Amino acid sequence: MRSSDHLTTERIGTIFAEEISERGGTVREEFDDGSRLFARAVLPQSAEVRPGDKLQGGVAIRASEEEVSVHPYTYRLVCKNGAIHAESIETRQLVDADFFNPIEAECALRETIQFCCAPGSFRKTAGRMRTSADRQVNLLLVVAPFLSRMRGRERESFMAQVIAQLPPDRRGTRYDLVNLITAAARDTRDPVAKWRLEELGGAVAAGVVPVRPDAAARKRTGLLVPA
Repeated sequence: MRSSDHLTTERIGTIFAEEISERGGTVREEFDDGSRLFARAVLPQSAEVRPGDKLQGGVAIRASEEEVSVHPYTYRLVCKNGAIHAESIETRQLVDADFFNPIEAECALRETIQFCCAPGSFRKTAGRMRTSADRQVNLLLVVAPFLSRMRGRERESFMAQVIAQLPPDRRGTRYDLVNLITAAARDTRDPVAKWRLEELGGAVAAGVVPVRPDAAARKRTGLLVPA
């Protein structure tokens, strides 16, 4: 967050690690350049989507100079792919301007991380993943609404990374598409592009095309609001 009077990304990362460790989890990935933080953590809870295909629950956090976003996260053990469930009702945004001091901001951040760590949060996201594996669909039709919201260069990259990997008949489950998207995220070095792909994977699993209010609208809405 913005100045020495606010939480730094380093402090946010420390708080995140402390809360995850307190619940028996591990921070498995972190990027912090001093103005942006991207981190993912896994927790002990796990569930099978298909026989031998296990998901581990977790939490993802993204922090900038103005806000912090905390989301449920799932990690597919068989191929080391992660999905960020930004559409989940457990997702929360904390906006810097809403806090009087760092102590208040830290308390709100800890409560938000704890909320996303709750077992019920993982049960919901794992349930959505299982549902996404239920039936065959036309994958191109599933992904078309998401493509329409991408910028030109982003869409071109997605076409090369994901669409080119679809089977010739374009048939599969939404879960298959999720795994194509998150595999592309796994191999992406840019932290913003990686995050966006993992968010897209979570949105495809839920069958939801995310519509996000802008930052100014979030500031007017209150302390903690869904993304």
